[in-house]
Amino acid sequence: MTASLALSLLVERLHWPVPRVRWETARQLAHLVRQGNRHARDALLAWSAAQPLESDAAVLPSLIQAWRLAEFFNFDAVAQAIAAPSLLSDALLE
Repeated sequence: MTASLALSLLVERLHWPVPRVRWETARQLAHLVRQGNRHARDALLAWSAAQPLESDAAVLPSLIQAWRLAEFFNFDAVAQAIAAPSLLSDALLE
C-alpha cells in the first residue's frame, strides 16, 4: 500500500461512527503533522474542503485546536478549506 493511499484511508476514518476510531485517527494525524509531514497537513486541508456539511466543517479547526497544531497550518488555508462555514467553525478559527 502506498503512503498516499494509507494517508487517504486514515483521513477518511475521521467519518467513522465509532468515537474511539475518530479519536485515534485524530491523534495519529496530529502526530504526523507535528513530525512535519506536509502530506498529512495537505490531506487534512483537502478532506475538509470536500466536506459539504457544517458539522464536518468544524472537524479540521477542532483538530487543530485540540492538538495545538496552529503553528503547522496557515490560517488562510484553513479558512479556505472550510466549505460549509458555521458559527462553530468560525468560533474555532478565532
